Amino acid sequence: QKFRRKFGIEGSVAYQSHVPGFTWAYPRILAGSGVKRLIMGLNLFIGGGNSLGVSQNPFYWVGPDGSRVLTYFTYDSYVEGLRWKLSARFPIEELEKSVPRRLAWLEKNGYKYDTYALMASPGDNIPPVGAMRILERIREWNKRHPELPMQMATAEEFFDLLIKKYGDNFPSASG
Repeated sequence: QKFRRKFGIEGSVAYQSHVPGFTWAYPRILAGSGVKRLIMGLNLFIGGGNSLGVSQNPFYWVGPDGSRVLTYFTYDSYVEGLRWKLSARFPIEELEKSVPRRLAWLEKNGYKYDTYALMASPGDNIPPVGAMRILERIREWNKRHPELPMQMATAEEFFDLLIKKYGDNFPSASG
């Protein structure tokens, strides 16, 4: 909060990537400092996670004191875009094969919304050109598939869109 005040930064969204551990105190800590939303892109192959599944995503994470933070939990880490083949290192045809499979998996597992936050970090210690290449791939996808557009967005834009379209009645979970 002190840093945000000093530099005039609002900061209503927190991000946790990589490290799969977290504490039950997050909702209290985050909400207490003005953070209303949390995006988690954890490396679950080394442990951690939750038992909610994509059908409960996003959800209000409720702390022991009743504080809460709207949380989005990606189940394929902060480099999920690579697993979808949303990267210049793969031919566009690989993305075209992957997207229907991934969307079918989401539907089969109960994801309720027509908008999905696909975390598409280009990886660790990658220069900004990596993100530019992801944006170029999104543009290429959209030219080929205007019926299923992709859009690069901030976490705020994603959460705001879901709330506008579906209301603010997301499931709650504690612990």
